[in-house]
Amino acid sequence: MVSEMGERPVPRPRLSKMTLAAAPPPPVPRRTPPVGYIENSDYMTLEDFRECSSSSGSSAPSQPRTSTCTTISWTPSSFADPINELFPSPTPMLSPIPRQISQSPVLSHPIPNYQPPKPPRQPPPRPSPPADYRELQFRRKSQLEEENHLKPVEEEVQAKKEPPPRPPPPRQLPFAPPIDKSDGQSICFSGWVELGISSVAGKKEKELKDSHKKRCWAVMRCNQLSFLDDDETETPSLGPYDLNLMHYVGKCSRDSSTISLILKDISSPNTYTVLRVTPEEMLPQWLLLLAKCIAPENESLAYSMPEDGFNVGGRVFLRQGATGSWTGGWAHISKRSMFYMVSTFDNLFEVDMRKILSLKKDLHSTDWCPLIENSLKGPFLLTKDGSSLYMQAESDSSTSQWFDWISGEMTRYSNLLEDNRLTPDDVPIIVDKCIKFVSTYGLFQKGIYRRNGLTSDARQLIDDLRRDPFNVHITHTSEETVNTVADVLRSFFRQLEKPLILPDIHEDLFAISVAISEANVELPQKLLAYQVTLRHLPDVHYATLRKLLDHLKDVTGHCNVNLATIENIAKIFGPTLFRVDKDDEMVTVDNYNKAVKQATVIRDLILNYAEVFGVTDRELIAKSQMDRIQEQEQLATGAAGKARADGFLVAIHLFAKDNQAFNVQSDWSASEVCRFAMTKRKFDVPQDTFALFEVVKNGQLKRRVNSSEVLNSMVVGRWMDWDPKDCFFLFVKDACPFRKQDFRSFAEEVKLAEPGSKSFKTASFKLENGQNVVHYSKSMKPTSSWVIDETLWFLGHERAKTAVSPHAHLLPDK
Repeated sequence: MVSEMGERPVPRPRLSKMTLAAAPPPPVPRRTPPVGYIENSDYMTLEDFRECSSSSGSSAPSQPRTSTCTTISWTPSSFADPINELFPSPTPMLSPIPRQISQSPVLSHPIPNYQPPKPPRQPPPRPSPPADYRELQFRRKSQLEEENHLKPVEEEVQAKKEPPPRPPPPRQLPFAPPIDKSDGQSICFSGWVELGISSVAGKKEKELKDSHKKRCWAVMRCNQLSFLDDDETETPSLGPYDLNLMHYVGKCSRDSSTISLILKDISSPNTYTVLRVTPEEMLPQWLLLLAKCIAPENESLAYSMPEDGFNVGGRVFLRQGATGSWTGGWAHISKRSMFYMVSTFDNLFEVDMRKILSLKKDLHSTDWCPLIENSLKGPFLLTKDGSSLYMQAESDSSTSQWFDWISGEMTRYSNLLEDNRLTPDDVPIIVDKCIKFVSTYGLFQKGIYRRNGLTSDARQLIDDLRRDPFNVHITHTSEETVNTVADVLRSFFRQLEKPLILPDIHEDLFAISVAISEANVELPQKLLAYQVTLRHLPDVHYATLRKLLDHLKDVTGHCNVNLATIENIAKIFGPTLFRVDKDDEMVTVDNYNKAVKQATVIRDLILNYAEVFGVTDRELIAKSQMDRIQEQEQLATGAAGKARADGFLVAIHLFAKDNQAFNVQSDWSASEVCRFAMTKRKFDVPQDTFALFEVVKNGQLKRRVNSSEVLNSMVVGRWMDWDPKDCFFLFVKDACPFRKQDFRSFAEEVKLAEPGSKSFKTASFKLENGQNVVHYSKSMKPTSSWVIDETLWFLGHERAKTAVSPHAHLLPDK
């Protein structure tokens, strides 16, 4: 053991006479006890040892060292011989015999030239064990008994003050599988719901009687959804349902307080389970967390899924464009926008539900997704300006849910300007159609926007435009029709929830209009102030105001004919754009002064339209060309007395089938169609960039129409012999324009299948005299020839005949 001082004395580095005392009998070998070890007691931790040391205080005061004799004895510990510890000897180590060193006070003279030996390596001091460990244990035990005695009293007092807390969620159920991070997020959530279950097999949906409208405690944990009888039990009465098999989650189209979940039933093919869950509280949280369980891990996607406004989400199959390929992906609808992403790209695409042109289902079977089996309804087509999107879910029930939600968003209407169906330029379609109609038929009509049309016709027209603005076509029957459409445009702005020019910037606009009348401020600074102030408007408000003022500038530009001066138009549209019908319209001096200020602002914006809204030179040139064409048509119509146009109209599809189309006269040539389309769409590209294509056989065959060909020759000629429903014209970018450097007069190793033959054989073709195409056999013998002017060359092949190359051509009999 250690000496009374708790320290080991270090031998002095000096030489003295040493006498060896009689060695005591060797002690019984024993192992060194651990730190803090006490006989007949449990081991204590290091924290307990420190607490005991601090409570017991310092050790006894040390005794002064005598000069007679000091006895040192120690037992080797873990640090006594590190070599033996790392490389133990095969023979057991014996405990050393204690040494006794005697120091005599008689010899005090050192020996000359003597180097004292180095002191032996001593182990570090070991802390002394606590003396009152049993007392510490007793004190802890007493404190614990006191706390247990006072705890029931404190809980009783707390229960009287506060209501009992809600019991925590049940423990983790034994049926929960391990978390799979590849399938969405692992989310834990619970609450009271009303549950209804049905099973879908093919076209039939059967309600389950036992679980119809049942109130239960729903638990979502580890991508498992279970339903328990109450919040205290652990055994589920229904479920668990594996959420990894869920491919649709969203609000029911008929009841927005109910969440519909469609899961695949792996026990039987082509069977799906439909869960209709009605949470008693926290509906948005339930819907969003269920969707996140199966949503892909993507930061942009997670940012686009807000808690407030999320409606529908799930796994779908998508095809972008008529020529794209089907791929799996994810889509959801939030705040009147559909966000989707496909497995082949990491980008997130957004489709504004207000800008969808059409929604079509019951498509041809050739457009169905080949990755889905046992489908009876197929996909639906969503068309935008310049693009199209095919969409189909794993089950027909899910596809119908998606179609109902999108069609419901398209038909929804409110008096807010932002909720209207919009054009690609963020202008409501009602405004765009009325402006185009008045610009086409009313620029030269006297009294435009000052004469009223028939009230009944205006009310019926505005109701039709609100219900389905894309499919409503306004027909010009008389001059009263122009006045009716003008009334619809003004009534639309007056019936809004908020005026087009929001009240937040009224005072700023009035102050700028007063500054313009003063001569001490330069005009460019005032126009810049207008521009900065109007930029505070929302996007839809700003785009609509820009479109309307552009139209009013055109109307006032023909004031010598229609008598619509800037002052008259400003007085009409000033109150219309600054106020709505629900505002107070009492005739007072203040309201009259406001009306004068409003008219002044509209006049300034019309006069300085190009500077305030930043109109480019390209837009001004295109506008002047359209004005010149309208003036020529007006002069021709006045001279001919409104002669009826010959022929009929032909639809030209823009970029893709079932996309936005425009009508042209059937006696137009292909070059006239291309010139008209490029002028209308304002394409600033070379003329040969785009071309007109004839597409037949439901898209199987396509050819570029010669610039001199007339549309009548195709529509009345060949299309009558074929199925007209499968034929259409397509205005699209020409991927392979004609270039002389690519011209070859001879082609060999060409595969040819003659009429009546199902196989292809090798042949060669040669262009002779620039008029005929001669067919040579494999032995270079001419077998047949075709006259170029009498032959139609189509790119593609019929599906009844399998081509050996994707670049196949068909030569039908003319």
